[in-house]
Amino acid sequence: MTHQNTPAERQLLHVVEKLPLPAELKTGWDEKIRTVGLSEELYEEIRANLASDPELNGPEKARFEMELVRLVRQWRMETGAKKFGRQ
Repeated sequence: MTHQNTPAERQLLHVVEKLPLPAELKTGWDEKIRTVGLSEELYEEIRANLASDPELNGPEKARFEMELVRLVRQWRMETGAKKFGRQ
């Protein structure tokens, strides 16, 4: 059974598509997000690869990093809200 993606995860899929990184990495991340959803480990992996890419210039790298952080915050709020009412 596949994971039902949250709106933040669906937006993150679009951002991952646009990242100027190798296609193998992006395909693997896309597959993980679609099947099991986003995780903190996957977020750290994406962030680390984005930060270590020497080909990105400063403004472009900052724009992608800020978009990534915004979507991860939204994802955290969505997943936290689902668990809020449960005891």
